[in-house]
Amino acid sequence: MSSYIELDPRGSYGYYRRGWWKRLLHQCDGAIEDFIITQSIDPSYTYSYDGMIRCYLLLGDTAKAIKECEMLLKIDTVPNADSNAHFAYHFLGQDEKAIEWIEKMLQSDSSQTYDAACIYSMVGDTAKALMYMQKSLDNNWVRFHHLEIDEDLDNIRHLDSYKRMVEKRRQEVQQNISGEKITSSATLRVVEVPFTAVNGVTKVDCSINGLPLNFVFDTGASDVSLSQVEANFMFKNGYLTDKDIVGKQHYQTADGNISEGTVINLRQINFGGLELKDVRASVSKSQRAPLLLGQSILQRLGKIEIDNEKRVLKVTTR
Repeated sequence: MSSYIELDPRGSYGYYRRGWWKRLLHQCDGAIEDFIITQSIDPSYTYSYDGMIRCYLLLGDTAKAIKECEMLLKIDTVPNADSNAHFAYHFLGQDEKAIEWIEKMLQSDSSQTYDAACIYSMVGDTAKALMYMQKSLDNNWVRFHHLEIDEDLDNIRHLDSYKRMVEKRRQEVQQNISGEKITSSATLRVVEVPFTAVNGVTKVDCSINGLPLNFVFDTGASDVSLSQVEANFMFKNGYLTDKDIVGKQHYQTADGNISEGTVINLRQINFGGLELKDVRASVSKSQRAPLLLGQSILQRLGKIEIDNEKRVLKVTTR
């Protein structure tokens, strides 16, 4: 993971994942440092708060664990694939709320069966934990090493029924890949996206759901961000609909303040001819907030270089 971080030093995932491994090795001080870096890069990355909670519990510091639970619940207000609120509720002793949250997650995204297996295992409902684990395996959740070390499954891992279903799925996967010849036809291409620089701000053209817009290229922003003005225009003219509204979320602004914004799903973003689908974005209540092109799209594009001489962004993508 340290090598991964060297390749992507500005990304949050490498630090989080290294912290995750350190926590499993009970190197809690080092894990906490990595989780703090993760939060500084992306304050909305809920997994880092979950990691902090578990570290403080291992260290016996209940007060700090509770504080991290409260922080997590403050920013994690939308039950979706990125949620960890159910774990925070469990660690706070509020298992009914944990179950209510995971069921809402399943309603919005039926693929979240692994998290459901984990939380039902943690609250002691082995029947539902096993049911959702079987669904996860059927849905091709086959990270078998992870299954062996995930402490959330401690309450079911010893059960014969659990062992049988995992071993059966493991053998099926091994049989499926044993006769396959793995090849890759993927090629790299470099796309050049023109930009303009005004008062030290880099701006690029980008279309959202077919609407051309001019965005600030901001590697420090966690999401794509729209102001209330642009969002209202898009709703009035059919570029956004009620179905695109995900919910509310608290996020940290550049000055360190926590603000509330509306979370929306952008069905289609075209960036220099590169098309991305279903990108999360936040709508600021501020009328003057700039349009920001943040990490929720940049991380999906590939390697990005800034060529100041040619005034282009070079995007290397597969």
